[in-house]
Amino acid sequence: MKGLSNFSTEEVQKLFKRFKSLDKDHSGGLDLEKFQAIPNLENNPLVRRVVDTFDDDKNGVVDFTEFIKNLSIFASKSTDSKDEEKTKFAFRMYDVNNDGYISNGDLFKILKIMVGNNLTDIQLQQMVKSSNIGEKLSVEV
Repeated sequence: MKGLSNFSTEEVQKLFKRFKSLDKDHSGGLDLEKFQAIPNLENNPLVRRVVDTFDDDKNGVVDFTEFIKNLSIFASKSTDSKDEEKTKFAFRMYDVNNDGYISNGDLFKILKIMVGNNLTDIQLQQMVKSSNIGEKLSVEV
């Protein structure tokens, strides 16, 4: 675990204990339902995207290695390399179809998740169009 994160051995042990407490069926992983049981995430409209982004192997379950690796991005002091990792993580959150680009379609889907039925699809499309991102954005991930 040391090479995957900047957490100390003691911190990894505490996080493993917390991970195990969230993994109530002892499957060895956290799926969407288990993430939604975390206070402050249960009503977060982006929780599915968080799970998808943490789930590096795209099997629908976040194992402890994926959990530690992704938490580590946000848990350490800011450095240029950490800032780059945070940027790449945020990019992956918005790259809904995992093609390495944030397209107008990706932006529309994220906005739809965030606003639900509070805006019509036409209003959302107008927002996306006014964002001036062009066809798609990329970042080396």
